[in-house]
Amino acid sequence: MLLKPRLGRRRIRLPVVHCYSFTVFTEHWREIRHFYTYLLGAQVVSEREYRYTDLLVGGMPICFRTCENGEHISHFHLYFALLNRQPIIERLQQAGIILRLDGTYASFLDPEGRTIKLSKGGTVQ
Repeated sequence: MLLKPRLGRRRIRLPVVHCYSFTVFTEHWREIRHFYTYLLGAQVVSEREYRYTDLLVGGMPICFRTCENGEHISHFHLYFALLNRQPIIERLQQAGIILRLDGTYASFLDPEGRTIKLSKGGTVQ
């Protein structure tokens, strides 16, 4: 499948891009690794201790990398759709994570303040 962006009158054919990972900068590597692997069940794909961790989080590749060269902490909102979110909610509550239940979302923050939302069932559109 090719994308056909329109630039002026001429069309350029580009191949579909496959994202293999994106990097999130952190100042608390150990806490972030524990949070995403133990509490959210992310799978470690590769890592170099205290420098970076490549994870599969809900099937999405994310690299958490320590701020080393003047980078700043990255911020984002992460959304997960789960058929049964109750086991994760219970694990988070047992760990002392504050959750806000509002409608279809259970919202909470990771150790550096990034927003994560769990929705019921399939994706919310």
